[in-house]
Amino acid sequence: MKNSILLSLISAIIGGIITAGANLYINYRQESQKLFLQKQQFESELILRAIIPDSIQRSKKNINIMVAAGFISDANEIINKINANDSLLDIHFNNYFSKKPIGNLPSNP
Repeated sequence: MKNSILLSLISAIIGGIITAGANLYINYRQESQKLFLQKQQFESELILRAIIPDSIQRSKKNINIMVAAGFISDANEIINKINANDSLLDIHFNNYFSKKPIGNLPSNP
């Protein structure tokens, strides 16, 4: 009788520890995803504000400053490729602005 109660108690404790650990892991993953998405949104807003100026050269300069400062990442080397070939930037600008109304863009401070 004592052994079965002790075994039940140990099983309950182990089950509780496993459940608590799983809940902690799930919460950690959710918070990590939330922070990742917030960072992506922040980078997107910075990039959008950087490309608003009329001059393509000024837009490139703004983006390069943000990459150098670490505010945005260039993990796929897209910005470096655009810097190496100005016609790529023209294509990106033309594609972007031909699909979106410029009036909805935030103003550049």
